[in-house]
Amino acid sequence: MSWWGYWQWRSQLPPGYLHWIAPFGWLYLFFLALTLVRHYQTETRPAWLEALAQPRWLLALIGLVVLLALPGWLEYSSKEVWVVPLFLLFTLWAMHRLRGRRAPPLVRRLNEFSFGIYLAHPMFFNLVDRLDPDQRLPLGLYALTLAGVGMAGSITWNLAVNRLQWGGLLFGKRLRVA
Repeated sequence: MSWWGYWQWRSQLPPGYLHWIAPFGWLYLFFLALTLVRHYQTETRPAWLEALAQPRWLLALIGLVVLLALPGWLEYSSKEVWVVPLFLLFTLWAMHRLRGRRAPPLVRRLNEFSFGIYLAHPMFFNLVDRLDPDQRLPLGLYALTLAGVGMAGSITWNLAVNRLQWGGLLFGKRLRVA
């Protein structure tokens, strides 16, 4: 998280440049994913994982984001640093709540496209930011627009690219999830 903090406070670049896509800044998420997978079906989890999965942390962060957004101290962009801890705490809370449950058909279907969504969504987030350059959309509508355009665009792109012989090399081969 210090990687994001450094770039938030020291960088002269606007959000979304090299510091955002550099793999170093995402390593902790891969380790978190490994930890979640390792402990998904077990009854015992590390204490820090249980503590961070409590909804109070997520609610506190949402409250902080709202408080900092009111005076205009936060920009509404999918590439802002504050999105990372929000995503992290939401993931921990959701995984805690969903432990042991079978994924519904819609989630399994979306999982087929997950790698393609992961790779392609920045293109579609950027499209939303370009269509609303002055950020006039309210935060809720902006978030819904990002989710809708990002997911629909990425899935459509993934379907189109996977029709090409070499398409799977670019955006991952779509596999059926059992």
